[in-house]
Amino acid sequence: MSSQHLRTTFNSKEDYTTILDSLKQEFEQRWQAQEPSPYTNLESYVQRAVLGNGSFGTVLLVREKKGKNYYAAKMMNKEDLVRLKQVNHVHNEKTVLNSVRFPFLVHLIDATKDFDYLYLVLPFINGGELFTYHRNAEV
Repeated sequence: MSSQHLRTTFNSKEDYTTILDSLKQEFEQRWQAQEPSPYTNLESYVQRAVLGNGSFGTVLLVREKKGKNYYAAKMMNKEDLVRLKQVNHVHNEKTVLNSVRFPFLVHLIDATKDFDYLYLVLPFINGGELFTYHRNAEV
């Protein structure tokens, strides 16, 4: 069962277990099928704006050149990642984002690189950071 067709109601614990087993199998297949990112930078996208900056890079709003879809592209400087000893963390981030397909989790749309940068292209979710909402929530 593809996670795109994930049921939200279950008739029994067996149904629930069957669906989880199927999702786990899909996850493991994608985990094992990892491929290196191509050297294509963001040539398939038009950069529209800077959404934010963080410790390890910049997040850009990009639009497909051959479509109307918008995405968030996380642009990370390779030199900084090596200097800050974050190479393994970024590799793990890419692997996990490429493997997950679940309704409430962000997944990897595309990954590419050039001489200076790594790019992780993710769905653009308008509305700010979840961290900000959590921090500002009245508890």
